[in-house]
Amino acid sequence: PDAVEFRYVDSTERIDALRTGRVDAVVRTMSVTPGRESAVDFSAPYLTARAGILVPASDSDRQEGAISSAADLNGRRVCVAADSTPEEIVRSEAPGAELLLVRSWSDCLVALQQHQADAVVSDDTILAGINDQDPATTIVRRGLSTENYAVGVAQDDAGLASQVNLTIERIRSDGTWQQLYDTWLGAFLPGGYQPAGDYEEVDQ
Repeated sequence: PDAVEFRYVDSTERIDALRTGRVDAVVRTMSVTPGRESAVDFSAPYLTARAGILVPASDSDRQEGAISSAADLNGRRVCVAADSTPEEIVRSEAPGAELLLVRSWSDCLVALQQHQADAVVSDDTILAGINDQDPATTIVRRGLSTENYAVGVAQDDAGLASQVNLTIERIRSDGTWQQLYDTWLGAFLPGGYQPAGDYEEVDQ
C-alpha cells in the first residue's frame, strides 16, 4: 500500500497526465484505440468492455417510447463523458440525440436521477457500477462496440509496461483475475473472461 501513490485523473486528462509525468501509469477504463496508441504505450489488455445503454428501470418497462437500441436515442438527451469512445458512438449511431457531455461518469448518474438525461451510454463495466449504485436503473442494450481496456504508460517507459504485463499474466494463471471479475462484475455482466495478451519479442 505504501509503494503506490494514487492520483485521480478524469478521462480528458489521461494522455496529458502521462506525457507530463504527472502519473506513471493510467488504469482508468482506458480503451486501446489507434489514436491513443500513437500517443502512449499500452500493456496487454486486461478486460474486454462492450458499450451499452442504461436507462431508468421505470422507462424500460414502458412499451411505447422505451429505449432499447441506439436508434431510439434520437430525439433524447444522452449523457456521455466528453472525449470518450461512447461519445463517438452516439454521434455516429444516433446523430439526432442531444448530448449531455460531462467530465465524470458519476455526473451521468446524477443527471439521470434528476431527469436531466434520458439515457447513459458507456462501457458495460461502467454501466454495471452505475446500476450497482442505483438499482432503479437498468442496462437495456450491450454490444454497441467492443474494446479492450489496457494500462497506459508513457512511450519511453517500456520497462513499466513489461512489469504490468507480467502481473497481468500472473493474475491470469493463478485465478486472481477471474475471482475479482466474479466478485465485482459477475452479478451484472456474467460470463466475463480475461482477454489473451499478444506479445512480441523486443531486443534490449
